[in-house]
Parts: sequence; structure tokens; C-alpha cells
Amino acid sequence: MPLHSLTEDERSAIQTMKAQGISQADMARALGRAPSTISRELRRNRNSDGSYCATGAGQKYKTRKQWCRRTLLCENEKLVSYVYDKLSCYWSPEQIAGRLSMDFPDDPQMRISYETMYRWIYENPKFRAFRKCFRTTRKTTQAGRAQRA
Repeated sequence: MPLHSLTEDERSAIQTMKAQGISQADMARALGRAPSTISRELRRNRNSDGSYCATGAGQKYKTRKQWCRRTLLCENEKLVSYVYDKLSCYWSPEQIAGRLSMDFPDDPQMRISYETMYRWIYENPKFRAFRKCFRTTRKTTQAGRAQRA
């Protein structure tokens, strides 16, 4: 099965087949896709009334894809400062990530996942001190020990 995104033609075919009442499993067979791909596409991109529009689905996909990149924390000084302050107060990365949307509701640049924060802290030697702030510690792997040596 292909491991790439649905094309505009495939989305149009899904819209047509859905209007005809064809099952998701039959749609998947016709398009050479996994049934879960069709199910996910219909669920993620349905309209408020439950209908599916290929054009709208493509726009939603493009919007999600635009924000689906690894956030480089160091690019945004305001975000770095906020994360630094909260980590210094012994906040967990999960708490910080959750609080960002409340403190900065209209600023999409002030968003970062807790996984990205952990990766940032573990990958940058100058931020090792923040590891002491974590409530639990991550097991050290053989590769991690070799990196520190």
C-alpha cells in the first residue's frame, strides 16, 4: 500500500463514492489504500454537518501539513525565555506545553509540544542542568553514555 498522502483525485473519488453510499472497505479496495486511511480521511476532514468535501479536505490537509514540522525552539527567543522560566520553576514540559495555549491564545508561534522540549533539553549540552528539574529521569542508554564521554 502506498505510504504517501492522498491526492486530489483520490479525495474526489472518495467524495463521489461516499455520495453513492459505497462502504469504506470498498473505497479502500478501489483506491488501493488501507481501510484505516479512508476512515481517518473521512473522520478528520468531515464538515460540521458530517458531509465530506474533497476541496475542503485538501485545504484542511494543507493547513495541518503546514504546522506539522519540528518546532525549532531556539528560533523564537520569546518561546525560549518562557520555557526557560517555567523549567526554572520546576514545571514539567507537559505543564509548559499545556499552559502556552492559555497564556498566548492568539500566537501560533508560541506553541511547542512537550516531546520537542524533552528532545531539545536532552540533545543540547548547555541545557543539561534542566534534567535535574524533571520529576522522573530517563534511562541512560549505551549510546547516551558514549555521547557524554
